[in-house]
Amino acid sequence: MSGWSAILPLLGVVVGAVLQHWLSRTAESRKQLSLLRSGAYVDYLRSVAQLAHSSTSEGRTAARTAAADAKARIAIYGTKD
Repeated sequence: MSGWSAILPLLGVVVGAVLQHWLSRTAESRKQLSLLRSGAYVDYLRSVAQLAHSSTSEGRTAARTAAADAKARIAIYGTKD
């Protein structure tokens, strides 16, 4: 029985460390995805507003290009809804 009393605490520490590492990586990847998603939405709204206020054809072209880029990122990072 003395062998188990030495092994079980070590096994508990190892399992706890593995779970903590896995959960922290999952949380970090969710956080990164959320940042990328919100950045794409903000960039899209910014380019639409720029398109509405632009008076030159170069400005409108740049705004359309930025909007297309943001829409592509929304398609990649956005939710199904």
